[in-house]
Amino acid sequence: MAGDDRIVVVGSGPAGSRAAETLYRAGCRNLTVISEAPESGGQIYRRQPNGFKRPPASLYGDDAAKAVRLHGTFDAFAGEIDYRPNTLVWNIFDGAVHTSDVSGTGRLEFDRLILSTGAMDRVIPIPGWTLPGVFTLGGSQIALKNQGLFHRSRRRLRRHRAIALSRRLPIRQGRRQCRGGARFRLLCRQDPRRGAHGPRTPHAAAWPCLPPLSVTQAHHAA
Repeated sequence: MAGDDRIVVVGSGPAGSRAAETLYRAGCRNLTVISEAPESGGQIYRRQPNGFKRPPASLYGDDAAKAVRLHGTFDAFAGEIDYRPNTLVWNIFDGAVHTSDVSGTGRLEFDRLILSTGAMDRVIPIPGWTLPGVFTLGGSQIALKNQGLFHRSRRRLRRHRAIALSRRLPIRQGRRQCRGGARFRLLCRQDPRRGAHGPRTPHAAAWPCLPPLSVTQAHHAA
């Protein structure tokens, strides 16, 4: 890789932030990081809005130290590169990324491109999936990390929370919600092997668990 290569990194989550850090430390200065989010961190280490003062442990749980290090490392060199938050990459064609932000659309040519766009929920619509209080995993993370929503509604959540999952990530998210005051009435698991991807925390181990079970409908209790 030539030192003057135009390098574009799409995404500023853990992968994009570390890729940009590695390139910066290697001496690459013609470096652009584009992110749709207002700040680095990605979905898993989403930052709280300006003015919020919740401690990292309440947002990221056991990963708090990792999140703080990631944020600090990226912030240390963000001013030395072309960092473009709040910017959507909507097309990649003919050696250029096409972007959109509040100022309009743009086109940025590159020699090297790194896509670190992360993962997203694969939502399967079921009856009731648009009802108030029904969240996808990603939606619940946004509510917790960005707004502290579950920290403010403890009494209501203790009566009405349930979680459906197939892998370990929802368990981690459920544990963080428990630390914020939520209490779960039911844990629905698709994987019949409880030990394979199942609860490994005191909170999760105490949840009523019904494996294997798929959620096919959501509705409000009478």
